[in-house]
Amino acid sequence: MARDFTLVIDKSGSMSAQSFQRTRWREAEGAVRNIAHSVIQADPDGVTLYFFSSSFHKYDNIRSVAGIENLFAQNSPSGTTALDRVLHDVIEDHFQRFRNTKKPETVLIITDGQPDSQELVFKEIIAASKRIDRSDQLSFSFIQVGNDGAAERFLKTLDNGLKSKGAKHDIVDTQTSSETAKMDFATLVYKSLHS
Repeated sequence: MARDFTLVIDKSGSMSAQSFQRTRWREAEGAVRNIAHSVIQADPDGVTLYFFSSSFHKYDNIRSVAGIENLFAQNSPSGTTALDRVLHDVIEDHFQRFRNTKKPETVLIITDGQPDSQELVFKEIIAASKRIDRSDQLSFSFIQVGNDGAAERFLKTLDNGLKSKGAKHDIVDTQTSSETAKMDFATLVYKSLHS
């Protein structure tokens, strides 16, 4: 898989809510642990990692699972869920790099699913879909932690409803963290490309 990989981790206040005997934050940590080794192997020149809430922090060129785990330990849930802002930065960063490298990218987003503005998230992904020539150039895989029904409906709209809202390509796949734990990394990436 000659792809760049970016991990985007929701650290908003709602991630401190209880879900299945543990907080959503701990569930997110488990989801990251499930995929971290594979992500590092698949992107040896370094993974980009974002933690976001009301604002976001970006870490470039992470080359070890320990590096991911250390950054996770330095963050904790607080703030709102400004998903559109972090997606804007991720997307612009992708197109800037792609001009030079022509390397496709998969963005793995771990979230409990309720952004501050659903419409702004739709707008960012739809606009990105119109800037690519092929659907495998840029893909988004949302991994939902927790069991919020409204969040699940929003993520399903991202997965199945953006073409009707004007997206040029279907570039989003969504999974729950329990579904992700049952599949290997190659399947997760395949599903993000061929959803």
